[in-house]
Amino acid sequence: MISYKSPITSISLHSFDDLSLKVAELEAMLATITDLGNVDPTTGCLISAAERLANWLQADVEALHTAYRNQHGGYLTNTTPSQSTEEEAEVSA
Repeated sequence: MISYKSPITSISLHSFDDLSLKVAELEAMLATITDLGNVDPTTGCLISAAERLANWLQADVEALHTAYRNQHGGYLTNTTPSQSTEEEAEVSA
């Protein structure tokens, strides 16, 4: 197993955005592998499992954003909300 130490040492909006970017990179890589075609059944199962993991991680990022907003009464000024937050704003508009 690959060992990786996260650079996150405190909770901030930038931490959530960084996680969201990593999930997007994973999703892009999986889409590229799928688009290449000729995926055998075993590889297809691995891709499916990785896609589920990416979906769970993105749901965690969105939950962290919600918890941060609830805990701090919204976002502080001079911060950039994540793409998921922008999508939430579009849906509620």
